[in-house]
Amino acid sequence: IFNFIKKSKTSKKDIRWSLKIPVIISFLANIVGIACIVILSTIMITAERWDITTYERVLVPYKFASIAYIVSKMGLETFFILRAYQGFKKSAFAVSKFTLFVLFAWMLIVAG
Repeated sequence: IFNFIKKSKTSKKDIRWSLKIPVIISFLANIVGIACIVILSTIMITAERWDITTYERVLVPYKFASIAYIVSKMGLETFFILRAYQGFKKSAFAVSKFTLFVLFAWMLIVAG
C-alpha cells in the first residue's frame, strides 16, 4: 500500500510539471503578443503618413505578434494533448505514444 502511495505522489508531480510548462509558455507568449500589439497600435496612431519607413517600423512588431500567437497556440494545444495523454494513461482509452507524436507533428505543420 505504501509503495502505491509513493508512486502516485511522484506521478502527480510529473503530471503537474508536464502540464504547467505548456501553460506558462502560452501565458508568456500571450503577454509578448499583447505588448507587440500595443506597440503596433502606437505606431499606427502616431504615424503622420504612410511611407516605406513607417511600413518597416510596423512590420517588426507585426511579425513578433504573429510568432507569439503561434507559440501561444501551440502551448495551449500541447497542454490539451498532454492532459488527455496523462488523464487516460492507464485506461482503455489510453493515447499511444505514436498518436501523441503524430499530433505534435501535425501541430508543427499547421502552425508553420
